Amino acid sequence: MSSDFFDWPLKGNEISTTLQGAIGILFLVAGCWISALNWMVAWQAWVLRQHTPSWVPLMGGTLLASGFWLYPQLGLSSVWWIGFFLDYGCVLGFLLTIIGWILFLFRAAE
Repeated sequence: MSSDFFDWPLKGNEISTTLQGAIGILFLVAGCWISALNWMVAWQAWVLRQHTPSWVPLMGGTLLASGFWLYPQLGLSSVWWIGFFLDYGCVLGFLLTIIGWILFLFRAAE
């Protein structure tokens, strides 16, 4: 019952891959947690119409994207950018930035 996972000591490349996977998991968990909190703020503000704490722009999406990129077993390294669209903080932040730039450019053109 030998498995590559239990073959110790790990060689250099295996240590690198294991550490990369561990950091990827850590980033994914932290990104999911922050994204869930951001979506909870959105739910309270838009659906329940309650006073809410502020959302954290870019943090959850950046951690999710980094986790997708780093974690080798998921095969999601090529679509790492999806993490930014899973986080309300990024979606709202990007949307407000685009609207702000459009308004700025139209006002500058007048």
